[in-house]
Amino acid sequence: MNPILEGSLDTIVVIGILIGILGNFIPFFPAVTITWLAILGYGLIHGFNWGSGVIFTVITILLIAGNLIDNLMMGAGARQKGTSWIAIAVSFLTMVVVSFIASPLVGLLASLVALFIVEAIRIRDLKKAFNSMGGMSVGCMTAMVVRFFICLVMAWLWLIWALFAVD
Repeated sequence: MNPILEGSLDTIVVIGILIGILGNFIPFFPAVTITWLAILGYGLIHGFNWGSGVIFTVITILLIAGNLIDNLMMGAGARQKGTSWIAIAVSFLTMVVVSFIASPLVGLLASLVALFIVEAIRIRDLKKAFNSMGGMSVGCMTAMVVRFFICLVMAWLWLIWALFAVD
């Protein structure tokens, strides 16, 4: 491959990894998936061997874990406050729909409002409904931090691969 083209593609990979890491601070942004896609691009550019295959497998496991943890922590934060699964499902669905219509931040805010409304109707206690909303917020923030560190580990593994040309 042309060294100039290869260097340009590597720059795009690094930018993709950085977007993934920084994207953790944007609600509903698939940061872990973006980081993984950038690293996959690196593998497709440079090829895979046994060592890089092992590293990429670990990175893929981190992708799966990161995406599962993200959804579980958000719901777990709300469940700790006694929130119903129906309210969590309505909240998640609201986040997805509104994020596509407006923006991820508006989607997150709308999901919290939806959770509050469903819980307020269900339990007829505004304070408990507000606590459920707070639990979901804490779960979202915790998931954001965990995703951030997962992306950092993915980036470090890629850096080992890139710098030491693991064989």
